[in-house]
Amino acid sequence: IESLVRQAAAHHNKLSITLVSSAFLPFAYSWLCNVRLAGFQPPGPITWVTTDAVAELSLRQLKTGNVVRLKHELSTNGTGHDYKTAGYWSLMLSRTLLTRELLVRGVEVFLFDLDQVWIRNPWTYV
Repeated sequence: IESLVRQAAAHHNKLSITLVSSAFLPFAYSWLCNVRLAGFQPPGPITWVTTDAVAELSLRQLKTGNVVRLKHELSTNGTGHDYKTAGYWSLMLSRTLLTRELLVRGVEVFLFDLDQVWIRNPWTYV
């Protein structure tokens, strides 16, 4: 947490956070390409939150933003996150707790999902 707070401090106390498992890596690659092509980036550095080693390694190789790997007992190699399962809800709770810890420390958090479609720059509305 403290490392993320320091990184946010270097970017006007802002971080953008999204959750990625290995199953969602194609969404992450697509999202990055589309945002770059559209010419806008989220505020502060992107923080990729993951729970599996495959996603962690792949995201670190992108060298775009920060990678945080959560210890998540209900995750097995990127699986266990199917919607409405215990693993999914546990993962959402972990993401929420991480976001809360950052907010308490004064970090402005822009939380987004990779399956969102941005037709125009959303920052003018935030």
